[in-house]
Amino acid sequence: MYVRGWGSPSGRPLLCWHGVGLTSRASLFLNEAGPLLADGYGLRVLALDAPGFGKSPPLEPARYAPDALVDLIPPLLDALELRRIAFMGFSWGADIGCHLAARHPSTLAALVLLDAGYSDPPLDRKLTYGQRVQENSRAWRSKSAPSWDAVVKALRQQHRRWTPAIEEAARAGYRTRAGQLVPAVSPSVVAAVEHGMAHAPPSRVRRRLGEARLPVLLVASSEADEDALGGFVVDVPQAEVIRADQTGHDVLTDGGPEVVEVIGKWLQATNR
Repeated sequence: MYVRGWGSPSGRPLLCWHGVGLTSRASLFLNEAGPLLADGYGLRVLALDAPGFGKSPPLEPARYAPDALVDLIPPLLDALELRRIAFMGFSWGADIGCHLAARHPSTLAALVLLDAGYSDPPLDRKLTYGQRVQENSRAWRSKSAPSWDAVVKALRQQHRRWTPAIEEAARAGYRTRAGQLVPAVSPSVVAAVEHGMAHAPPSRVRRRLGEARLPVLLVASSEADEDALGGFVVDVPQAEVIRADQTGHDVLTDGGPEVVEVIGKWLQATNR
């Protein structure tokens, strides 16, 4: 897997896993927050491109099951000469973080979940992998655009903040084909991720996460369901839950430096 980094090699390691989507920014979802976490809080921020995203090659569809994906982490840490890490995941990455904590708890010193992990993704288990490929292929075509200006106009309506760093990250979600901008991620990869998560949602492992007594920070959006958050705290009583004001699902982009500060200070406290 390709890994992008910020900060000193001597800093506390923070491994980060991005969200899923046809226009996923992959490791560049930390394009703005990565330098802030490294420079302000002494972290060695390591953001990976999950298989099939960014610069990492895809896997066979069956290997996108969460248990199989988290089994990639220990050898990755060996390659990076790391033993224990803090882990931060956004969306799909937060769900992966729950599975990692349940399956390989000895690799983790702390876990940060960005608006996921507390509820299961709304994925229909009855759909086959082939049906998911068809759905994502139609979505892939619909997301194509004639120009970057058209893409930016649509994205700026989705995000509550917009900076040059955010725009640079957004560009990573597209590539050029025959004069058109098209999503950078294959429909078959997104379908494999969705199929894996539909059959192994984070609710299956949350009690094991609670039993691990691992320090957990959940940064929830202002739109997060209160009942779902309450259920998460029951399963993971050691979790600290912060609701980021005026943010949508992408709490790190919408919240900006304020959310970065919450995460950085919490990681410093758990390190002590």
